[in-house]
Amino acid sequence: MTLTAHDAYRRYRLERPRIEEAVELTAAFIRRRAARRHLSCQVTCRAKEVSSFIKKAYRKTEYTDPWTQITDKAGIRLVVPYSSLLDEALDLVTGDGFTCIRIEDDREKPGFEDRLEYPRLHVQIRAHGEWLDPDGAPYECEGADPHRGSRRVGAHVALADVQAGGHH
Repeated sequence: MTLTAHDAYRRYRLERPRIEEAVELTAAFIRRRAARRHLSCQVTCRAKEVSSFIKKAYRKTEYTDPWTQITDKAGIRLVVPYSSLLDEALDLVTGDGFTCIRIEDDREKPGFEDRLEYPRLHVQIRAHGEWLDPDGAPYECEGADPHRGSRRVGAHVALADVQAGGHH
């Protein structure tokens, strides 16, 4: 069902507590998994603020269905101390226990140094567990802005996505 920006905002406001719970439980699963693998990392999570959701829904005029097109309703950021750990961190959030929806890996793309940017690694995943929205669609996770820090893999949970950036 296609929703207008206003309807998407109302739905997000109502569903945000479930989205927040899904992202927190998914982040906890990632933390436990990292500990079992002895992967040194920091995992943080958040659900998008309602005010940010509504701004994005109205600002992005190309959105015909903001509810489904806004994929960063929640996020998980996984920061590793060395870029050599990015592949292991990526496997952590795309391996068993997760359904990977898409991966955007720009780590080998030339020229990021000239633009003072970090290479981008972005993965969209489903939230861990049986989290479904009222329409029966699985919540997903999406990653955070890769240009604010180095060597990180982020994941957004809600309606789901994961992201990473780091130095070579």
